[in-house]
Amino acid sequence: MMTTSLWYRVLLVEVIFLAGIQSSSCLTSPTPIIPGLGEHCTTECSPPEMVECVHNVCQCKPPLVSTGTFCVSEPGEIEVFNATDVTNSSVSLSWEAPQTLGVIQYYHIVFTTNGMCFLQVVQKCTEISRQPQGCMITYVSPLNDCQGDISYNVSSLLPYTNYSVSISARNDIYSGPNTTLFIQTEISAPLEPSRVYANVLNASTIKVSWTQPRQDNGPTWYNVTVWEATGRLSSNFSIKTVIRVDGFNTTSLEVPGLLSSWKYTFTVTAYTPAGSAHAPNASEVVMTFPAEPGPVENLTATAVPEPYFGTILTWNCPKEKQRNGRIVNYTIHYKGDVSREEHYGSYKPEDPCMDTKSMFVPMAPVINYTFTVFANAEFKGEKKSIISRMDPERIVYVLPARTNKTSDSSGTVLVVAVVCGTIIAILLGLVALLVIHTRILPSRRMKYAQRKESAGMDNKSYRSINTDQNVEKPYMR
Repeated sequence: MMTTSLWYRVLLVEVIFLAGIQSSSCLTSPTPIIPGLGEHCTTECSPPEMVECVHNVCQCKPPLVSTGTFCVSEPGEIEVFNATDVTNSSVSLSWEAPQTLGVIQYYHIVFTTNGMCFLQVVQKCTEISRQPQGCMITYVSPLNDCQGDISYNVSSLLPYTNYSVSISARNDIYSGPNTTLFIQTEISAPLEPSRVYANVLNASTIKVSWTQPRQDNGPTWYNVTVWEATGRLSSNFSIKTVIRVDGFNTTSLEVPGLLSSWKYTFTVTAYTPAGSAHAPNASEVVMTFPAEPGPVENLTATAVPEPYFGTILTWNCPKEKQRNGRIVNYTIHYKGDVSREEHYGSYKPEDPCMDTKSMFVPMAPVINYTFTVFANAEFKGEKKSIISRMDPERIVYVLPARTNKTSDSSGTVLVVAVVCGTIIAILLGLVALLVIHTRILPSRRMKYAQRKESAGMDNKSYRSINTDQNVEKPYMR
């Protein structure tokens, strides 16, 4: 018994010595660990303010209760709790220990956002037997003496997020009341948007959509960059325009005013005041729907010199950005003494538009002809017209040989030949009438006059003879 008593006395001295060099902010008793708690005793246990010898066993003094290792009670409220040095992902917390009988085994810190536990910290002062659960992230600190002002730096927070931060003192049996403060982390550069899609709506509009970043890191806007092919059949792209779209939750944009039957691709970049982040991939290359081609360029009509009788039409493709589709041929409509329509070319898959088109069209003289030419793609193109008139001085009644004869062109030549033949017949008739009028008719009048004069002389002589002879005049019809 003397040996046991001496051992307790030596241990008590050591405990008192340690308590003298530490402040008691975590513990109201100078020693957190209770040596010999639950062990055999005779007269006293240590520390006497926490334990006592009851029925020869060291037990916690009421209202303290035993955890098996410590004497504890329900912890008080933490009255001083501060947050400093808030960044976009971390904060420094500090607090003072509450006034509590018995041992505080640990501090429990919880970060809550949108009503859910995001992160919790277990600041250990002693070994503990229970582990808090239910948070996305849990940090357990190494053992801390929990003396004086206590602090802890918390990382892994989300940027631009409102947090409710609560702290309580705890032990293996009791949880003290919460003390709460509120913080908002700083703005950060955005995360990447993803899954950029392009959906063609019509011949001039494409809808671009994307998936927003996983986390809202601050006031966010998106720059949608429109990349346009440098040529209708080109695989190279240049920036057409950049369109800003505000709002983190905005995930689509309709882009109007695009070229028809033209290739486009799109990139999306997220921005906050703290920086930017590109989507890892551009959208796939898409082509707007076709539309009516624009007018042909440089339409001219040139008279064919002798011995031909007609005009040569020439034109070029519509401007590249006005083709609006795959041009496969052209329609030529001309109207004068006749109205005809012909087609020029047959291109597969489409006209490369590298040369000037030309076509000979026969014409009747002194008649205004209206020539209309348009391109044919998926739709008929915009019409362009020119008026031409054959100079009468160039009229030669010889039709040109046509190497490319079709049923329509042969019919046109036949009509022109009939017209020319009619004109020739009319002119020959006029010449014949002129000859009759100037030569044949005057000759016949002269002969008639001579015959009449001769007949008059004969009648006169006859009357004279009959008068002289007193003979009765014969009956004349």
